[in-house]
Amino acid sequence: MQFLQKRRVLLVLSAFVAINFTNCSKDDTEKLTDGPWTLKKINNLDATTFLAALSFGTLSDADFTMEFEEDGDFINAVIYTYTDGTTDSDTYTGTWEWEDTDEDVLVVSSDGYTQRFEVQELTKSKLILNQDSFGTPDDPSDDWEMEFER
Repeated sequence: MQFLQKRRVLLVLSAFVAINFTNCSKDDTEKLTDGPWTLKKINNLDATTFLAALSFGTLSDADFTMEFEEDGDFINAVIYTYTDGTTDSDTYTGTWEWEDTDEDVLVVSSDGYTQRFEVQELTKSKLILNQDSFGTPDDPSDDWEMEFER
């Protein structure tokens, strides 16, 4: 059962694996690649609280980090701590690049799965992504807002 719950959390977290941005400047690239990003909030809730609910209460902590490299590669690492005291970890790698469109959009691809995120904010210390991940664009109940910090 813990494996199935972990897979559900992985599905959400793997959404951040391979990344392509749009309409961003060289300054934004430097902000993005200046060290690792840590997931802090999802939908304005503490990330651990949100992910624990998603795992039906089996997770007590999840440390989710991403690091973007200047050559277009990235590393995504997740450490899970379960309520029974056990831990597990996963590491994903992928690529990212800026896309040329009218909006700042992040296209995430992992194992043939692609998602789109609007880049709401990108500074040296904060990255906010917004996505309508599982429903239709007209259904705000399925919107995901993820806030990363350094």
